[in-house]
Amino acid sequence: IKRIDQNSFGQISHPIWIDPSHILYVGTRDERSEIVVHNIESGLKTSITAPTSDQLTHPYHHNGSVYFSASYTGVNNIYKVSINGGSVSKVTEVEVGAFQPSVSDDGRYLYYVELESNGYKAKSTEIGNGTNVIANVHIDKREMKSGHFDHPDASILKNIPDTEYEVKRFNKLTGLLKPHSLLPQFSPSRMDVRLLSDNVFGTMSASAGASYNYNEDQWSYSAGFNYAELFPIISVSYAHFNRSAQFLNFSPLTDSSAVFTAFNQRWSEDRLSVGIALPFNLSTGNTNANVNLSGRYQIGKINVNSNFDSESNFRDTIAAAPAIVNLFGAPIASSSLSTLDLRLSSFVGLRQARLHLYPKLAASLTLRLRKQLSNELSGGDVVNVNGSLFLPGIAKTHSFFVTGAFQQEGSLDNYRYSDLFNYPRGYNSSLRRDQFVKVGLNYSLPLWYPDIALGPLAFVKRVKANVFYDYGRTSFDSEVFNGGDRINSVGLELGFDFRAIRLLEIDLGLRYSYAFNKSFTGNQKHHQFDFFVISITQ
Repeated sequence: IKRIDQNSFGQISHPIWIDPSHILYVGTRDERSEIVVHNIESGLKTSITAPTSDQLTHPYHHNGSVYFSASYTGVNNIYKVSINGGSVSKVTEVEVGAFQPSVSDDGRYLYYVELESNGYKAKSTEIGNGTNVIANVHIDKREMKSGHFDHPDASILKNIPDTEYEVKRFNKLTGLLKPHSLLPQFSPSRMDVRLLSDNVFGTMSASAGASYNYNEDQWSYSAGFNYAELFPIISVSYAHFNRSAQFLNFSPLTDSSAVFTAFNQRWSEDRLSVGIALPFNLSTGNTNANVNLSGRYQIGKINVNSNFDSESNFRDTIAAAPAIVNLFGAPIASSSLSTLDLRLSSFVGLRQARLHLYPKLAASLTLRLRKQLSNELSGGDVVNVNGSLFLPGIAKTHSFFVTGAFQQEGSLDNYRYSDLFNYPRGYNSSLRRDQFVKVGLNYSLPLWYPDIALGPLAFVKRVKANVFYDYGRTSFDSEVFNGGDRINSVGLELGFDFRAIRLLEIDLGLRYSYAFNKSFTGNQKHHQFDFFVISITQ
């Protein structure tokens, strides 16, 4: 409607409305600032404070008085002056800085933000009678004479020692290991806790930690480092895995019959890995985009505590059809292991606002191939594909997103890689088959922003909900096994975002799932209840 040029009062900052005809702002010219009342109808500008080289910010008008933050004494405090100008009174007395004043409707309380050693905090104080008056404040640091300093001589430059320091090359081996964070990470299939370390230049990062695989109910431990001064990034790591999986085995009994055995196997693996990674950041403007390529070669040992001969194993004698002859093989045994692990991951999406649960528009895709190269083992190759598509919901802060996953491996192989597949929710066990396809539909929305402090223990910020439907389908490639199973579920997730003990940002929740195929739930029940953790960050 109107344009105000920055001319007579130079740069304009922190403008606010007083009434439909007047605005209030900080005007700065010739390195001096003053609080200005501007009549936008007549164009008349009136200074209500004297020009000063001190910082003036955040003017606020209430009932004929203007409150603002100023550094008159070297420390920012909140001051008060009449809308018509005159004497300035000091309202707060803080040690580091007070900003962004606001006054209660009844004029009794001043609210402001105070800067402390661990960040900004919102505070309040009762407004007094304004007896601490500074008449026509106009302290100007450029006009200070030597008498303002405690030192007898205002110039201290001649007392600074003239020392020359030797210039030498920095030793890149200095401070290679500098631990700084203990980071937990969560996904539907695993939980990790890692101690992180980075050197001064960020060219060497290291980590050590433990991981729990929900699908296999087993722990693993690892340590390694990434060297990022070159391109590509080089990584070396060592890991000890405790493993568990269900195997199927056919062994000949007679010329016309065979024994079919289903058994649970437990074993451990020690792996040494060497790999390279090529990260590409393609972000631009309001869009985040990246592509990451990586390859890893692993060698190691498998140590088996055989369960093949356990009395609890399922066994059945079947007719030895010609197709079964090709399935005869020995169960897994202690042996060496070599692996090629290839991965491609990509993401593109709009930047996410704080109130949005997920990006308004985004897509991600991950492809992974784990190929077993050892001659002592049969099969073991695994192909994984995971993708997500995020779309806007009905309201601004709602989100609709679709997830998809695919896994292919040999159910009759005598070796299995770690099961990291995200199965349909409500089925809390490993459901490995030759092929598994999963599609998930989700609608997420915030329910409540309580802003409730539970004493010093937690500050609850947001309660949110997610309604989901998961479709899963299994299939076999073998001629012996036919068909597959549908493993579907529907449910509701209730999530909580809160800050715990003023240190950690935690996102966790409760999930109810109705599992349509209860024979795969582990407890033979349709109704499933789970507690889950999405993230814990500082």
